Amino acid sequence: MMERPDRADMIEPTDAAEPMENADMAEPMEPTERMDPTEPIDRIEPLQPMHRIESCDLMDHRDREPVVVMRQMVAYPSDDRTSTSIGGLTVGGAMRISVPLLGAAALIATVVAACGAAAATTPANTLNAGYSLSAGHSLRSGDGAYATTMYADGVLRIAHHGRTFWSSGTRAPGARLVLKRDGNLVIVRGTSTVWATGTSGSGFANRLVMANNGSLMLFSAHGLVWSTRLPNGCRSSTSAKRLIVYVNQQLARMCAGQQQILTTPLTSGASSLGYATPLGTWHVQAKQRDTYLYPAAGGRYFVHYWVPYDGVYGVHDSSWQSFAYGSSVYRTQGSHGCVHLPGSVMAWFFQWVTVGTTVTVTA
Repeated sequence: MMERPDRADMIEPTDAAEPMENADMAEPMEPTERMDPTEPIDRIEPLQPMHRIESCDLMDHRDREPVVVMRQMVAYPSDDRTSTSIGGLTVGGAMRISVPLLGAAALIATVVAACGAAAATTPANTLNAGYSLSAGHSLRSGDGAYATTMYADGVLRIAHHGRTFWSSGTRAPGARLVLKRDGNLVIVRGTSTVWATGTSGSGFANRLVMANNGSLMLFSAHGLVWSTRLPNGCRSSTSAKRLIVYVNQQLARMCAGQQQILTTPLTSGASSLGYATPLGTWHVQAKQRDTYLYPAAGGRYFVHYWVPYDGVYGVHDSSWQSFAYGSSVYRTQGSHGCVHLPGSVMAWFFQWVTVGTTVTVTA
């Protein structure tokens, strides 16, 4: 089947249309420290490659027994199914453990017993939301070749076999690296922020990973948000949402003001065949679900999500695509001008974007 089934000259909606990258912590130092010991133990992941505890919260129901709620998501590589497999009394995907009213000490002990083992299984290349990295602590890649270390002088450095090749450029003695629960990765000293990725709003359960390729990568549940190789490109005076498409890089950034919310590989038009995706700035015109697209070259193609921004050009999923998003083969096997996003990213984007959102396509 052809890989360029868009540039829809005609759109036939079938349903509703809406307006609308494994570190041992440095020497025998304890793992990463909590930002606030009064907060519930939260978002401990992953438990093993295919399982992770999504949250482990202490819920005080005041007039009833306090409850420890543990949620575990089982990820399947081939689809989006989730299930709970912790055991115990399962209610709505969560295991609820009733705790007698024995006071704060008993509650803390119960939470530690229920969640502490899971916390200990967090890979040493990962920093989870709500945790921090203080001076002398490191995240080390699974192969041991790379390490991200917070130094006493307030500089975050990445080294390859001991040789530094990236640093935060900060000078704030006593500072620490914190992955906030709003998705922002920051270096703070006291109450002052001295460095930030500018990723607020990208997710409440993000995780920071020291990858085997030497990149420090910040992930949300939907994909890569930021990395040392893909820094914030959303610096702008506007506070509105924006989609920025980079054709040569086959990459897109989703921005909310100056905050980078998500990045994704994509597929654009087959430029070598005369179907290059037009460059310029437009605005989202509509949002449609479960629609057929009719390319100018013929054929009929079903998409789950269609977001037009310039009449026949738009953003959509492409289940028929047989090569990887972000691949250079787009020049001969890409679209007829539309922007293809991976299915799961497109589903998220469809919910996030609004009619009127700015779409900028640049070389």
